[in-house]
Amino acid sequence: VLACAWALFSAAGAPLGTAGAVAATTVNVDTEPELQAAVTAANGAGGDYVILVADGTYTLSDTLYVNAPDVTIRGVSGNRSAVVIQGDAMSAGASVKNLIRVADDDFRIEDLTLQRSGWHLIQIAGETGADRAVMSNLILRDAYEQMIKGSYDSGTPGSGSNDGVVEDCLFEYTAGIGPQWYIGGIDVHAGANWVVSGNTFKDIASPSADIAEHAVHFWSLSSGTVVEDNVIIDCDRGIGFGLTPGRGHTGGIIRNNMIYHSNNGDPFADIGIALAESPGTLVYNNTVHSEHPFLWSIEYRYAATTGCAIRNNLANKPIWQRDGASGTV
Repeated sequence: VLACAWALFSAAGAPLGTAGAVAATTVNVDTEPELQAAVTAANGAGGDYVILVADGTYTLSDTLYVNAPDVTIRGVSGNRSAVVIQGDAMSAGASVKNLIRVADDDFRIEDLTLQRSGWHLIQIAGETGADRAVMSNLILRDAYEQMIKGSYDSGTPGSGSNDGVVEDCLFEYTAGIGPQWYIGGIDVHAGANWVVSGNTFKDIASPSADIAEHAVHFWSLSSGTVVEDNVIIDCDRGIGFGLTPGRGHTGGIIRNNMIYHSNNGDPFADIGIALAESPGTLVYNNTVHSEHPFLWSIEYRYAATTGCAIRNNLANKPIWQRDGASGTV
């Protein structure tokens, strides 16, 4: 038995049980051109790359296009404040629109800061089949549009990104309010089975013209989303499943979140939790406390919202049933 085991170990160059395993290529970068080159090399190799980014500030000359599977970008020190990847401006006129666009499966990014974009800090392209993205221990701030975007092909049912994870991240606008109304924290279309856990969202609020999008928003036929253990502070809207008839959400759980809005003068301060065409959704054990003038804390809306359950929440304003929705409160 020992002889056979040693033969397997020697043949594979790895311990028994990992025969045939090939380690990911790992590269270290400490300049922006090296970061761009590492992503290009990962694409050219067909993925399975780990890119370790040294402490410092990296101002991008172009979007980082991740077009291969199993690519990881990680701050090498583990200190998310010490590695800053940024665009040239938080502006519609910015040269770099998306900081990172992901077009394939099993992307992972962790332990760094992303800031200043013309569009999104991260786009997960569901229209190209990008699934299972993991975004962990990040600071995401000062995007001109939504910070994390899960996009889709509106003409192809089921084309969104699935099984994404966003955990232990900070989303914020450092000025205390956003640059315009078309902003949001996480905005996912047609995504299935995402988990959003342990994050903090601050000041995703519109300065003028119209209400900002939610801190956490899953819609356009998304399903199965779990949003838990997040803190949402002074955002126009907290958590939304669905939005308008025909662009809803199915199932999922919203639980153990703390949503607070002070009376700070944000002109469009609004709802804490909204189910807007979201049948079968569970809303459990959340706290919603708002000091602004908006009249209710949680709503369930539209006749297609059936079988939802809103239980054991703490709120200082009413829960409102709207437009024929039904469920248990």
